[in-house]
Amino acid sequence: MKKLFYSAFALALSANFALANQNSVTDSKETLEIVNAKPQPLSFIKNYKGKTVKASKLLDNPIVKARLIKLIGNDDYVFLKKNWNVEEPISVVGNTAEASGCKVHDCGNTNFILLFDITDNIIQVGIRKNGGKALIISEDPERSIPGDLEEWSKRNQ
Repeated sequence: MKKLFYSAFALALSANFALANQNSVTDSKETLEIVNAKPQPLSFIKNYKGKTVKASKLLDNPIVKARLIKLIGNDDYVFLKKNWNVEEPISVVGNTAEASGCKVHDCGNTNFILLFDITDNIIQVGIRKNGGKALIISEDPERSIPGDLEEWSKRNQ
């Protein structure tokens, strides 16, 4: 009787282990699909033409927010959002949208530029923090720097 009990226990344990492994594989596949998912399109940004980043709540848009955090990190995203005080309206020329902003009373030392290539679905960001070196970060590091971003970089050296 003990042998039968131990055999049944061992069988139940191994079935449970197999089921746990199957769920683990499924979870891994789902995670892999999420990580490798293509970024959502940026075409909606054309609707923000002439509005400011703050008025349009662009930095709170779930698509933009997630992509910016992935691109520049949470700390720089929080810094950018906190210091995006003075701004120009969002411009859209062709399939490129651009927004720029800066810290109130300190635009020369802390300022930002966001470029959205709607056709190629790429975000590029320029950040200058507290008078430091201007950084340009792109979702496509191989991509050439557009003229507006290059001019911004030169002004912030």
